[in-house]
Amino acid sequence: MKRIFGRSEIEAWERALRTNLPQPITDEEVPGMPEVESVLAIVMTVGIGFRMKTRGGDEIDVMLNPVVARAMAAGVLKHGQEEGWLNERGEVISPPLPRDH
Repeated sequence: MKRIFGRSEIEAWERALRTNLPQPITDEEVPGMPEVESVLAIVMTVGIGFRMKTRGGDEIDVMLNPVVARAMAAGVLKHGQEEGWLNERGEVISPPLPRDH
């Protein structure tokens, strides 16, 4: 597989990921933040992309580089397994439905 990014670029992203952590956003800080209604994710060789659709019908595209995408995936997997909504293979554990469904 041909490398798209060089080692120095990847190392720079790794340093930025560890040192430039953003503070959580609250509704009070960003009162006009759009309410996201749906999200589409796509994995690409250059990272992971998200297209979000807001309640107002607007689309917002976000692209994460491969280092951030990997860290996000690792966090989702780790916490999902710890909280019991992902199994050991990373698959969603669906709760049992009531018998009348």
